[in-house]
Amino acid sequence: MAVDLPGFGRTPGPPGPLDVHGLSLALADWLRATGRGPAPLVADSTPARRTRERRARQP
Repeated sequence: MAVDLPGFGRTPGPPGPLDVHGLSLALADWLRATGRGPAPLVADSTPARRTRERRARQP
């Protein structure tokens, strides 16, 4: 499964720049909205940073 975060793919961009924390919140919102959370997350590079950030704030 691939997540389409704000400003990427077909998702409209956010009103302002998003940092890793902001992107992790967007990921958490997507998981809730699609009924997929809580879920194990696997990622690489920048997505890995978003994953770690989300897990640290919302275990």
